[in-house]
Order: sequence, then structure tokens, then C-alpha cells
Amino acid sequence: MDILFADDNFDIRKVVKLILERSQPEVTVCLAKSGLEAVTRMKSGQQFDLVLLDNHMPPYPTARLGESGGVWACRELRTLTPYTPIVFLSAYTAPVEIRRAREAGAYGYISKDILAKHDLLSRLLALDWIGLQALADERE
Repeated sequence: MDILFADDNFDIRKVVKLILERSQPEVTVCLAKSGLEAVTRMKSGQQFDLVLLDNHMPPYPTARLGESGGVWACRELRTLTPYTPIVFLSAYTAPVEIRRAREAGAYGYISKDILAKHDLLSRLLALDWIGLQALADERE
């Protein structure tokens, strides 16, 4: 499984990559330091089975007023790849944040507090992978 993970925090990027790749040998995590970099990778034709996005990355000039960099990236990625699941991994879990992510096309929203519990993998595995696979099959 190829995962694209975008987060503006270097340490978080490295920890998530380490947790996912060490716990599942078939997982490869590609890192992006911004939502813009994630969008650029998709525009270049790179394909991923899952995209993980931080919510509060720097916004971009084309972002809507008050829109976070993660929500902007999600909207952009959704237009490029309508069937690739996008899951937010963020410290900001207020209902309004989750609603904005869902409205932008996110499949799920996971709190970063699970990193301290080393529970990221189980939360990702708990997602409806059968539903995600059906979406991926529709894409082909």
C-alpha cells in the first residue's frame, strides 16, 4: 500500500512514516511537507492508495477565506483523484474542523493524540477498507 502523508511538522512526518512502515512491511509512506507538495505529487501522476493530511498547514493564495492548508489540499486532491481515500490526521478535532474536512471530500478524520498511544495503525485498519477498495475498483 502506498500512502502519501502531508504535514508541515518534520518530526510528525518522520514518526508517522516510522509507525506505519515498521508495523506493516507492505506499506510505503511518501512524505510531503505541505498540502501544495501533496497536490504537486498527484498532478505529476504519482498514484497512492491513501492520502493522510494534516489540517492546519499554511493556507495558499487560492484558499477560501479562513480555509486551512489541509482543507485546501483536500479540495484540490479530490478534483485530481476523486476515488483515492483522504484521511485527516490532525491535532485539531473541533466539530467545525471535522465538518470542513468532510465537506472538502475527506473520508475520515483521526486525532493526532493517537500517535502518543501508538494506535495509528489500528485506527487506519478500522476504516471501511472494503468500501475503500470498492471505490478504488470504480477508479480503474
